[in-house]
Amino acid sequence: MDIVRTVEERIALLDDAPIRLLLVSDDPEVKAVVRQLLSEYEDFELMFCEHDIEALHAACELTPMVILQDFQLSSLNDDVVNSSLHAKRLQLLSDYRACETTADIPLVILSSSHLDEIKSGVFQAGANDFLLKWPKSIELVTRLRYHASAYLDHLKLQAAMHAVRDSSPWDSLTGIASRYYFDQVFVRDFERARRDQQPLALLLIDIDRFKSFNEMYGHEMADQTLLRVATGLKRQLRRAVDLLARYGGEQFVLLLPNTDREGALWVGKRLHEHIGSLQIAHDGSCHDHHLTVSIGVSSIIPARDDHTKVLLDAVYYALCVSKEQGGDQVRISVSPE
Repeated sequence: MDIVRTVEERIALLDDAPIRLLLVSDDPEVKAVVRQLLSEYEDFELMFCEHDIEALHAACELTPMVILQDFQLSSLNDDVVNSSLHAKRLQLLSDYRACETTADIPLVILSSSHLDEIKSGVFQAGANDFLLKWPKSIELVTRLRYHASAYLDHLKLQAAMHAVRDSSPWDSLTGIASRYYFDQVFVRDFERARRDQQPLALLLIDIDRFKSFNEMYGHEMADQTLLRVATGLKRQLRRAVDLLARYGGEQFVLLLPNTDREGALWVGKRLHEHIGSLQIAHDGSCHDHHLTVSIGVSSIIPARDDHTKVLLDAVYYALCVSKEQGGDQVRISVSPE
């Protein structure tokens, strides 16, 4: 199973800590030599995986800063055996690169082969470095330190880019407001509604069976569909004060100031009808092979001690009811007593 850690989690684990080095080899001699080469250096934490078939899982679970992959072929003079082993190990390198957790972890290859086709193959499969057995201790340590430092710098750059992205007022894919901006405006409008004792409505819109859509049509088509749905929703808005935002994944949220339950429900039904009219093909849908949405609706006049969570909880509940009843419908939360 792919164990996914966030960039921030990996930085917290790896920063100001010994260099976590994962050696993948089933050869006891290789383990002994690598351990000896690193024995004089205290800034390494050496971890082992004996079997290629377990290497990807081990790399995901142990979170190394560098993977040192033994690429020794069979000592038997058997072209068939060596060809199969070579193909399997190239596939392992490709698997490292295809996995979200290990995609950017530096791969350093250990091999006794001088053949150009071996070197070419491992670099094409995603390796970062190639060492002939056996390098001097200082060469091995210098290269491992370089790759570990570069990887940590890469993670920190990713974290900085995420921070900038997450604080943007606009969603980069759909062009509508971001979750960050919605959170700010929601607090402001909630406080205003409580002060003025005016209704504030919230709609939570969820694309039905979008995971299966993604799997069936691919990420590019899924992104295009999210943009199409967001554009369709935005075109149905009638007031400048209404705020449509991407709430996360396939969910959108619509904030409607000065809108009571009846008005919010009317807007929800209009949005639901419009998305249905787009006739976006979805063979995994339970509703005539077209993409549909479920919408939860709620509206309250905030009491003095109410917080935004009251309205959020109500609209979440309404959306859950819609989903439990099969989706492709609009449901409004129960009116407070």
